[in-house]
Amino acid sequence: METQVADKQFYSNKLSEQIWGHRFTDGQRGVEYVLEFLNVIAGANYKLDATHYSRKKMELFRQFVFEGEKHGAVKKGEPSYLEFSLEEKEKLIKELGIQKNDLEDLQLFFKNLRVELLRAEGKAMDRSWYAQMLFPLNEALLFFELRSRKKGDNEVNAFERNFFARGGELYYLMLTYGTAHDSKLRTSIETQFKRLMSGNQNIGRIVNSICKSLNEEAQFDYNQPLSKSVLLQKTQELLEQYEGAAKSEYPTLPDTNKDIYRVMAEDLNALMKINVDIYEFMGMLTSLVNFHIYSYMMTQASEYIGEQYKLFIDCMDGANPHIKRLAQHAFKDNERIVKECFDRHTDKHLETLLPASDAETKIMKWKEAANNSQAMLVDNYKQFFKDLKYSKLQDASKLELISTLVEDNKQAYKLLVQKIKEISRKDMSKQSTILNILSRDGGFMISSRGVQARYTLSDNLLSVFVCVLLDEAPQMSFQEFKRKLYERYHIVIAEDEATQSGIYAAERINLRCFIDNGTQLRSKLAKNGLLEEYSDATALIKNPYFKQGAV
Repeated sequence: METQVADKQFYSNKLSEQIWGHRFTDGQRGVEYVLEFLNVIAGANYKLDATHYSRKKMELFRQFVFEGEKHGAVKKGEPSYLEFSLEEKEKLIKELGIQKNDLEDLQLFFKNLRVELLRAEGKAMDRSWYAQMLFPLNEALLFFELRSRKKGDNEVNAFERNFFARGGELYYLMLTYGTAHDSKLRTSIETQFKRLMSGNQNIGRIVNSICKSLNEEAQFDYNQPLSKSVLLQKTQELLEQYEGAAKSEYPTLPDTNKDIYRVMAEDLNALMKINVDIYEFMGMLTSLVNFHIYSYMMTQASEYIGEQYKLFIDCMDGANPHIKRLAQHAFKDNERIVKECFDRHTDKHLETLLPASDAETKIMKWKEAANNSQAMLVDNYKQFFKDLKYSKLQDASKLELISTLVEDNKQAYKLLVQKIKEISRKDMSKQSTILNILSRDGGFMISSRGVQARYTLSDNLLSVFVCVLLDEAPQMSFQEFKRKLYERYHIVIAEDEATQSGIYAAERINLRCFIDNGTQLRSKLAKNGLLEEYSDATALIKNPYFKQGAV
């Protein structure tokens, strides 16, 4: 792995990015992390540790597929809907050598591949056509999110870099770092993703034919100029090849050497070996990727405050009030860990940049510099924001900070500290939303209106754990399975893990509750064909996917 060139400043001053990296966004659903990652690794020609990756627009193909869908935000009057020209349709009919009915069938087929994005309450998200994705049966169906923008009098659809691919880029980096010292593992992951995205070649050929007729590309252009690519890391060699790299934004993680990255790579490699239908596999991959990112974020927060997070799972569907309460408390306690991490990070930020001993002197200098400036209000305080490392803060937040600099410097310090903590808490609130989405869409949390969130275990994620923990082993004892869940993922279910984690001693509920919770997990595994009972004392976990034929 090449050495990255350090930047002198962050692209953003959010504390969350110093804790977790640049950057996760709160608008993404669980499956989008997977689609983002697939776009990144396919755009990097299925190579980890790439310096950049290519993107695809496929704008006309998508207009053909999503004809009639919403186009842009609804403003005054009626909403706008996408139109696909009759001229382009006739061109497709002629060049593909098909009838009108065949073209309509093709359009409907691809539209039915749309990835449905659901809100927490189960309602479909109202996305415009250029922000919708198709199920990636083949790499030809991978493309980047677009955003409609005004350019002069015209409307153009440009790549959406502000939101799309952020989480996928960071997951890509985690796998890169997790395989840095294991070329065999890295090659295995790369090869298996290339195999996965090369499937359903007939569909790929149809997409290619449609795009060719529309004079656009369905394949990634790996020879395109660096100026059109997205950077994944900056190296000295890249800076020498491309002058614009110095100012280009790229994803970063605060730590490139973490044990959890290796765990992610091993898990993903094991899951990729199973032989299942891609529809089922995408659901499993979504669960795993969401669980991995959630675990990473909790690991970062836990390590910062020196307290281990735990995932106590309710396997009894809320039937046992004690188990339900423990699963709720575990979720709430992990929210506390994140909040405490933010608070400590904020305090450290203040101690470093605005120590109480010379705060009043600094404030006086900032105000004097602003009074001597002839610039606009926010620009008057350039030195103020630079010293606090808030130069990238949005103007609205900058104005809030400026408002704290009252005449009394002592009072100004108190107000400034209070406002900085408020800004940090707003950032923390967005990160909590990200964690909620990851846990819900990953299949290990449920919540409803008026009911506290609690950790559970969906059938999908349970199947994933069986696949990755057994890998290519034919079987594993139920006790060993529970032990590995605890040691590898901090998942607590039954009496042994409750005792070892300290939950049993702290909660002081009847040990029978934990035993029953473990029994219910055993029953759930058996119902899903993942466990065979031999006696009350003996049960073996099995991986049925390998019976279907491993890759």
